[in-house]
Amino acid sequence: MKKKIIIIGAGTAGLACGIRLQTLGFQCEIYEKNDQVGGRMYQIREKGFSFDVGPTIVLMPKMYQELFRFSGANPDDYIPMTLLEPMNTIHYPDGYSFSISSNLPKFIGQLESFSEEETAGYLRYLSDVYKRYIIAKEAFLEKSYRRPRDFYHFKTLHALFKLRTLNNAYSSISSFVEEDKLRKALSFQTLYIGISPFSGPSIYTIIPMIELLYGVHYIKGGMYQMAKAMERRFIELGGHLHLNQTVDEIVIDKGVAKGIRIDDRFIEGDAVLSNADFPWTMKHLIKNKKDKGKYTDRKIDKMEYSSSSLIMYLGLNKKYSTTVHQIHFAHDFKKNIEELFIGVVPEDPSFYLYSPTQIDPDLAPQDHEILYVLVPVPSLHQNNIQWDETLV
Repeated sequence: MKKKIIIIGAGTAGLACGIRLQTLGFQCEIYEKNDQVGGRMYQIREKGFSFDVGPTIVLMPKMYQELFRFSGANPDDYIPMTLLEPMNTIHYPDGYSFSISSNLPKFIGQLESFSEEETAGYLRYLSDVYKRYIIAKEAFLEKSYRRPRDFYHFKTLHALFKLRTLNNAYSSISSFVEEDKLRKALSFQTLYIGISPFSGPSIYTIIPMIELLYGVHYIKGGMYQMAKAMERRFIELGGHLHLNQTVDEIVIDKGVAKGIRIDDRFIEGDAVLSNADFPWTMKHLIKNKKDKGKYTDRKIDKMEYSSSSLIMYLGLNKKYSTTVHQIHFAHDFKKNIEELFIGVVPEDPSFYLYSPTQIDPDLAPQDHEILYVLVPVPSLHQNNIQWDETLV
């Protein structure tokens, strides 16, 4: 008899785990509190517009495709992708703009408009970070660490030393290029994961390298199609999906998860995998204090959280010609970033624009446009901010 795995949450990680476990011969049951899959990767549909909610940028498409290949499917049948050219346009407060391309000959021309010295520095950055990326991929990104001894041995610690992670991302980039515009263009990507480039480890300079060397892609139909494709593949493999089912508790007996509780129902399983946020799982789904281990409610409440964002989903009644992804920098970028982590709503914010209808007009009514505006702001844990209608 197949072992039954209960998965809490049909976010992307929950669906991906379900596909892998089904492929490996387990029987998976996913319980999702919402009426659709995707978690943070979902979609709002209103008045003919389809707005992606959550992630909007596809990096390293092979990682998306690998999940489907692992399960025995052709990824092109599930998530057809297009390489964006240019991948984004960056706007500075002095009115200067330039487009970043993964077409190297084209991009070299853009870099040389600053200077040949800056171009050489940019290329040194790519070479240096690519070497570090290979180390990180082999030693960390593609490895599981289940026990302390898996991590604390000579090879892993030597690889960690070679990654040179002690300085921050902005300082690391500054050792290659002197032009402030290029420094900003290579450092803002840490905000993808809510971390300041002025304090986040230099390993995150891998992100702009990945953009440049592997390109930025777009999934036909918007990012939510990734979640829908995973839902489809999970069900094809025999997995069972239960929507509108809020899990109240992970039932643990003598340190072993025995199943879950929904209202008054106990649902038994051979293992439980939670795709809910870790703090939420520890604080709300594990009821017995001794089963929480060191992650007590008090410890969870004291954890530091990343920055957040204010997002506007705009359905426009006319067409605009622009790129799919755009970044607009504040006059004082460093001050803007510092404010995010001390609980100050920036008066002069940097912001990100996403307009998928530039390449996928079916997401809006004819002759209409979608514009997604994301403004980084402090997280809700900065409780000195009252997010009322006036502030919004």
